[in-house]
Amino acid sequence: MKSNLSVGEVLVRLEAQIAALREREALHAQQETFHREQRTLCAEELARITAYHEAFAAASDAAVQVAAQGKPQSRPEDEDAGAKVMVSRLAARVVETADSGVRFGAAWVTQEIDRRFGHQLRRRADRRLVAIALRRMSERGQLLQVRKGRPHWEAQYSRR
Repeated sequence: MKSNLSVGEVLVRLEAQIAALREREALHAQQETFHREQRTLCAEELARITAYHEAFAAASDAAVQVAAQGKPQSRPEDEDAGAKVMVSRLAARVVETADSGVRFGAAWVTQEIDRRFGHQLRRRADRRLVAIALRRMSERGQLLQVRKGRPHWEAQYSRR
């Protein structure tokens, strides 16, 4: 195949191709460095997330085993409400276990009675009876009345 190109034109074209190929080689070298850095970052992220996954899987397996064992054990003092179930006695037992300085009212004590002793009661505890028991305990000096009750605010008590 004959060409009408002179030696000078061939050299110019070859130099242009060489320059273009050097630019492409430099570009790919930059991309290779960038991709190597990205690969390193991805590998670190993968290791971190894999560790979280393994820890979460182990914890969830343990949680499933605990949940499969059955209902949580109740405390020994809450096992029996007594032979004759009286709301005032149950309120006294709940108040005994309350932390000193913590404020509580009849609503909270009633909720605790239902939670602890609900399986032994025929029906849920009455908040009014609990309020009477708390007021009487306060009058006897067993509780400190922190706030007096109003028509829309229940009285607040605290252990001495």
